[in-house]
Amino acid sequence: GLDDERGTLNLITADKMRQAAALVKAGVSVSLAQLQVPNRDDSDGLYGGQPYGMTMHVQDWAQRGASQEFSSPPPEDLAINAHGGRSHIDALAHMFYKGQGYNGITYRDITEAGAERGAVDQMRHGIVTRGVLVDLPRLKGVPSLDSDARLNLEDLEAWEQQARVTVSPGDALFVRVGQWARRRATGDRSNRRAGFDPSVIPWLKQRGVAVLGSEGPSLEASHDGGPATTYNLGPLPVHWFATVFLGMPVMDYLDLDELSEVAAQQQRWEFLVTIAPMPIRGGTGSPVNPIAVF
Repeated sequence: GLDDERGTLNLITADKMRQAAALVKAGVSVSLAQLQVPNRDDSDGLYGGQPYGMTMHVQDWAQRGASQEFSSPPPEDLAINAHGGRSHIDALAHMFYKGQGYNGITYRDITEAGAERGAVDQMRHGIVTRGVLVDLPRLKGVPSLDSDARLNLEDLEAWEQQARVTVSPGDALFVRVGQWARRRATGDRSNRRAGFDPSVIPWLKQRGVAVLGSEGPSLEASHDGGPATTYNLGPLPVHWFATVFLGMPVMDYLDLDELSEVAAQQQRWEFLVTIAPMPIRGGTGSPVNPIAVF
């Protein structure tokens, strides 16, 4: 509709949620987010910055009698950069193309008070659906993909066949390229990453993907001045197209290594996933901790 601010989340129907709930059989859950370490500059992230700052008022606490028989913990202040290099979800008001966002949202809707339309509070009731992991290193039989690997539609369909799962409308799609596994093994801290060629964009629309999640700032391979420029969408064409043109929320900087291990143990690459952004009125994004349940 003309007033819609939820985009592809509308594809997650009641039937889709019931289908996802029926996938819970083993009673095993796993987080898809990075473990956050406050007050450390890029301790685990791909890029610099300090998304989380935490101040524990220990001195004030001690002065109030922390050693008494009963005492509450010291007060703490937590400062968050929602779009820093840690696990977060982007609202539809996060990206624009030539000043235009999804369904008539424009840059003028962003004020000092926050986004007037398409903000993250549209997701405050949570996202509950079927999650599907596309584990590309497992498809290729390697621990992680080379940082210059560029993947296409044939890779997606090959994974569906191998995993015996078909991406369908309302799914949350998580794409693992082994970014963190490669970094942990080699210490490589470069910004280059494996990912999709922009030619996969039509497939996202055709399959009705509701939410995307990746290990870096987006799903596509690092921009090298090649095919991505033909879409005139800068270095993140898949992210831009999904958010602006399809109205699809995107989760960045997830850590999918544990999910890969659990899925392999369960021999299932589909699961119930729950995603609960912080209900921040006007926010263009939020830290997020997606939980997969098998």
